[in-house]
Amino acid sequence: LPANDIVPLQKQAVFDFKETLPVIVALRNPYLESQHWEAIEYTIGRSIKDKNLTLENLTKLRIFQRKEAIVNISALASNEATLKSMLEKVSSLWKHTSFKLMTHQLDTYTVLIIGSTEEIIGLLEDSLITISTIKGSRYVEPIKKEVNEWDRKLNIIAHTIEELMTCQRNWLYLTPIFQAPDIQRQLPTETKLFSHIDAAWNELIIRIQNNSNILKTTTTSGVLELLQTTNANLEKILKCLE
Repeated sequence: LPANDIVPLQKQAVFDFKETLPVIVALRNPYLESQHWEAIEYTIGRSIKDKNLTLENLTKLRIFQRKEAIVNISALASNEATLKSMLEKVSSLWKHTSFKLMTHQLDTYTVLIIGSTEEIIGLLEDSLITISTIKGSRYVEPIKKEVNEWDRKLNIIAHTIEELMTCQRNWLYLTPIFQAPDIQRQLPTETKLFSHIDAAWNELIIRIQNNSNILKTTTTSGVLELLQTTNANLEKILKCLE
């Protein structure tokens, strides 16, 4: 066959196109946000807003000469999006996770109490691990404030649940004791103190019944402090009964 330039030219065209593919894929990344486009524009030294980004126009803008930088910016956007997705899952979980209330039989009547928190504690541990992973990533900067806020919220949830279940356990133990007339006569000061605790606990249970969402209940201002004070008073009463 006679020599011709078509095959070499076609090969070169295919090679050139393959060289542009990483940039085209990078620019089509759905996770590119305004800050990433600004970084790309800064990299190429010109604005590409509102431009028809055809292959011809991209070539004119000499965008392919900055392939490595553009691919890196696109990868950054993807990694940041992954962290955002992880954080959104944590947020969604705790916006839709609630305490389960159940009835409990005392001597002559039933009361509402908080059911087992074993599953909740498991979810909480998983969420704390997720937050720790996000915080340890070098791509966390754009959502660092939100991540730190969720770290704070999850730790409040953990401490509040611990105080809540301690309070419930001691309240259930002491309630029948302080219903006995003999105990009321022998320990009038402790009886009065327990009466205040009983009222506060029942009010808290009613609040949980009205809105059992764990995030809302446990992070409401003053709840953790109230439980800590209540538990300290319950400890005083328990010592008096020893």
